[in-house]
Amino acid sequence: MDRALHRRARDVFLEACNRFGEDRARFVAQACGGDEALRGEVEALLEEIGERGPLDASGLPGLSHPADVFEQGATVAGRFEVIRLLGRGGMGEVYEARDLTLKDRVALKTMRADWLGEPAARRRFLREIRLARTVSHPAVCRVYDHALHETPEGSVDLVSMQLLEGRTLAEILEAERPDLAASFAIAAKLAEGLDAAHRAGVLHLDLKPANVIVLEDGADSPRVVITDFGIARSIGADASTIALGGEARPIGTPQYMAPEQLRGEEPTAAADIYSFGTVLYELAVGRRPFSARFPEEAQQERATRAAALVSEVREEAGASWARAVEECLKAAPEERPESGEAVIALLEGRSPSRRPGQWIGRRAAMAAAALALTLGALTAALRPALMHPVLSWIESQWVAPLPKEARLAMLPFDVSGIGAPRASSQTAWRLQ
Repeated sequence: MDRALHRRARDVFLEACNRFGEDRARFVAQACGGDEALRGEVEALLEEIGERGPLDASGLPGLSHPADVFEQGATVAGRFEVIRLLGRGGMGEVYEARDLTLKDRVALKTMRADWLGEPAARRRFLREIRLARTVSHPAVCRVYDHALHETPEGSVDLVSMQLLEGRTLAEILEAERPDLAASFAIAAKLAEGLDAAHRAGVLHLDLKPANVIVLEDGADSPRVVITDFGIARSIGADASTIALGGEARPIGTPQYMAPEQLRGEEPTAAADIYSFGTVLYELAVGRRPFSARFPEEAQQERATRAAALVSEVREEAGASWARAVEECLKAAPEERPESGEAVIALLEGRSPSRRPGQWIGRRAAMAAAALALTLGALTAALRPALMHPVLSWIESQWVAPLPKEARLAMLPFDVSGIGAPRASSQTAWRLQ
């Protein structure tokens, strides 16, 4: 079989494994389109596993056996009692469980053993979980703890998280297209959650409507929560890929991934901003800006065409939505808005304000300092002549008197980026 066809068949197969019955058949037909060779390969793979379960692909080349499904009432890792299965995804299963230690209900997620097989990948996974635990914001699903469940086949990694009972944004968008006011309210909450996580150095890398929960809690506006922060980032053979079937594959969902993610490059917070832009597009228009399901096709799609302007598809969205989305979907990461807050400013038709530590602010501050020092030196040189009334007035208006006692303050100029080690330069200022 041709290598490209093999890759596409495997990708469709892996996604189909998460579906059952008519839903599985419908997905395969849609994903394969009229490509009979692709469909034949996918169906051959599916026949080998039958209906044994979405993640049971033990007999297939390049795919190792994942964690077994836990039964209702089972005690897991000596601490969690399984209540019910909530869902399945590419990383594993999610259960509602009771934490027997804390006496509380939680969401319990299993992580596929074949994705954490390498020691370096597992260390990175644990590091990211510890980091994700530091993020505390209403728009970010809380990560509580990591646990190991021992089975005869080996250990299963578990992550306990905040249990959220609501609908995913994907389910909402499938049923209806929210009006622009509701869409803006959702976007504003997503921006807050993204910024809170980025300040803690946590990237998402798979932001999409399926990873956003909307809870109707009786308030004026719905509560919006982003799930799975800090998990996808940690799984790969490096920071941006996973090893699957002997090959490195980009982490994420191709329709929502930034170009640099699709190329397997080291991601930054700008990748999440790109994904945020695709979600905004879908909120406004009711469909995704890009449709390619596979990484190679998605790269080609990003390189050969731009998404239709939001305002062209939905006129009432206006120029501000179109501009916000267009800025988020810039091909170059450095050209995208620097934060979720900046994206919301664009949606409101405002120019994003610069952070106090940005270069233009530093340059202006240093220019002001240089001017003050120059005026001070000039005044000291001309002091004998300042008895003239005009010069005395200039001194009183523009030159501050020198203090009797000088003090020195060291003010740092922050030159760090999100998620990067902080570095600073320091400038001395003479204060009264």
